[in-house]
Amino acid sequence: LAVAGGPTPPLEAWSFREARYTQYLTDCAAVHGALDAALQAVASHSLPAADAAAAADRDTAALVGCASALKCLHEAGLGRSQALAQDLLALRATAAAGPGGTAASSTAAATVVTEAGAMPRAHASQLARFARDVSTGLSAVTVGAAAGTAARQEAVQQGLQAAAQLFAHAYTLQLVHQASGMRFGAAAVEKLGLMGRRAISFYHAYPPAVKDPLQALQCAVNAAGAHLGPAQREAVAQELPRAMRNASLLMEALAHTD
Repeated sequence: LAVAGGPTPPLEAWSFREARYTQYLTDCAAVHGALDAALQAVASHSLPAADAAAAADRDTAALVGCASALKCLHEAGLGRSQALAQDLLALRATAAAGPGGTAASSTAAATVVTEAGAMPRAHASQLARFARDVSTGLSAVTVGAAAGTAARQEAVQQGLQAAAQLFAHAYTLQLVHQASGMRFGAAAVEKLGLMGRRAISFYHAYPPAVKDPLQALQCAVNAAGAHLGPAQREAVAQELPRAMRNASLLMEALAHTD
């Protein structure tokens, strides 16, 4: 991540101005909202049994396996879109007060961020497209399109590619949040008084069954791995660098010293 063409300043030097932090949350909300919706869309499909899928053809079996892997991530309870919405509401409700309830400057209080940046919006659109392609492929399988037809094969193959890409982005977004994102959150809590403003859901609000989010992610990925063949694991690995680059760009709104 480079800011304004230069090296990224160290975390300790980041200003964490409220406007920048609000932009960061808004960008995250766009991307995580799209991710949660994408995983929900895939999970809503009724999948054929693995043996039935295998009896159809290799690509069908692989697509059903990838969809099952995505369901593992969906069912892990790690979605962040609702938590982000809660934090944004809390920030706006307390914008007239600074850390600890002290009066903030009129400039900071008047700052309202209403739209995600261009790159997060593009990332969100990409995740939505992955989900559409996966759903189209699964529909071609489950609705009963004739096996071997060109249209069915194209839909299944495109869905298979999109499923591997979606898995890579879903895993990376969750991993980056649990690693770097938690460090950024700890700094923001201190500098912006987020605890007293009840704006820490992004970092701490999970379903009761999720005791340790990082461990829950690890368990979900391990369970997902049982559904992925060697070719699908390789496809996920090939997408990981792009997924990491996109996830890292979410930090751009914060990585400033002004």
